Amino acid sequence: MKEPISFGDLVISIAGRDKGEKLLVINVSDGYATVVNGKTRKVENPKRKKIKHLEKIFGERVDLAQNIQNGKPVGNKRLYRAVNAEKEKV
Repeated sequence: MKEPISFGDLVISIAGRDKGEKLLVINVSDGYATVVNGKTRKVENPKRKKIKHLEKIFGERVDLAQNIQNGKPVGNKRLYRAVNAEKEKV
């Protein structure tokens, strides 16, 4: 069984045009997750994706998700660096 996906998780897309991309979950509701990565999916224009099309990267979390949820400004460049830094660990 797949690990449940929650707010702040780092995930990988397993279906769609963005297949194979690392993404940060900034919201989860009704079987969908809202995801960003700072480059193709910016904070201003997040992607709504079905949870079944995402796979959690175990143990990885990015703290910038909390800032995005609280409405604090988070630069896309900073977000992209954070997701890529986590990607290199995997």
